[in-house]
Amino acid sequence: MTQFNNLKKRNRGLKTIASVGGWAMGTEAFIKLVSSQDLMNQFAGNAVVT
Repeated sequence: MTQFNNLKKRNRGLKTIASVGGWAMGTEAFIKLVSSQDLMNQFAGNAVVT
């Protein structure tokens, strides 16, 4: 992820978007994530880099 976001250092106008999950990952982790507002806020805070 760090290398991905470091691309912005070479191109300031570049927007980066990360996707989470995948077909083989299943739903268990996501069910736990959305079970609590605190967990969703924590995830969003950790996922966004400004």
